[in-house]
Amino acid sequence: MMTFKQMNISEPVCRALLEKNYSTPTLIQEQAIPEALTGRDLLGLAQTGTGKTAAFAIPIIEQLLADPTSQQKGAPRKIRALILTPTRELAIQIDESLADYTRYTTLRHTVIFGGVKQKSQTDELRAGTDILTATPGRLLDLMSQGFIRLDHVRHFVLDEADRMLDMGFIHDVKRLLPKDNIARYLSRRGITCESIHGDKSQNSRQRALSNFKEGRSNVIIATDIAARGIDIKGLDLVLNYDLPDVPETYVHRIGRTGRAGCEGRAIAFCSGEEVPMLREIEKLTGIKLEQRKHDLPSLEETKTAPVVNVARKVQAKAPADKQQGKQNNKRREGRKPAEPLKNTQQATVVAEKPKRHNRPAKPILARESQQKQSADKTEQASSRSAKLRSRYENYE
Repeated sequence: MMTFKQMNISEPVCRALLEKNYSTPTLIQEQAIPEALTGRDLLGLAQTGTGKTAAFAIPIIEQLLADPTSQQKGAPRKIRALILTPTRELAIQIDESLADYTRYTTLRHTVIFGGVKQKSQTDELRAGTDILTATPGRLLDLMSQGFIRLDHVRHFVLDEADRMLDMGFIHDVKRLLPKDNIARYLSRRGITCESIHGDKSQNSRQRALSNFKEGRSNVIIATDIAARGIDIKGLDLVLNYDLPDVPETYVHRIGRTGRAGCEGRAIAFCSGEEVPMLREIEKLTGIKLEQRKHDLPSLEETKTAPVVNVARKVQAKAPADKQQGKQNNKRREGRKPAEPLKNTQQATVVAEKPKRHNRPAKPILARESQQKQSADKTEQASSRSAKLRSRYENYE
């Protein structure tokens, strides 16, 4: 039978495990740890008491120890691993296990949960931590207050995932997923872009909006709440990377374009599992959205040399920020009304998601022209739908 030492677990961690009488791994640990050590995503299922916590905690600890940033003395500690769990009892239990496993390392760990005063938790966060165990509510609360940033998170664990979803935490989980992946992808390919979301400071959000309004960046990526403050002349295209759970939110999203009597266009990516949301949007607005099967390249194909070369060409021709801003503004002001698309790729941005978070391809493309909405109203719509539809048509 394999031992932890044979699994190439470091000496400090092995010593801590031996003190807890962990001599040989359980079945879930034997199967999960080697895979996780290579950086692969895992979905683990095992009975209670079989050591699932160690199965995900040990490889995280090992990879954090191997990270050169963890060896820099005096460097400010950033949250690099986030463990999300549905209850405070589970959160405390996981943190206690982390205390055992990291006993002979320099890693720091913190646990936060609701139902208690936050001061002791925020004090620990200010001191810096490597691994954070949290319940969703308290995590979102402290993020909104500016105590927590997730920019440096490289390891994400959903403990008791089925229970968490049963308890209705799916929306919280979606809000916690990183928001900057698309922005980083576009930036690496020479497309100037900004992102705004709740995990950024107010000054950072204002600076991003100013850069976009003044033409220093061409694309802005925003979450639902942050997007409501966007009012920019000449913004003729909104891309919905995913569909919102609440149909009214879709109205607010596409309301960023086609403002003040101008024409605008909205395109939404829709996966098979999001089709019910699409139907709710059509029901609310009284409009049948045009749907197309996309012919976009796969994620692997977007990494090919031609894409990189195009990005380099754009960077080589790009003028200084100030000059570029003026040119972008001129292009926006002189923009003609949008013409019907002949090829879906003409107005579609392909964003690569990290390998660690691959999702099924989004097969349906829905788009619309906002100036034609009044002609498409359904006469038999309910009073509630009619009221919201009126807001949709005259949104300013």
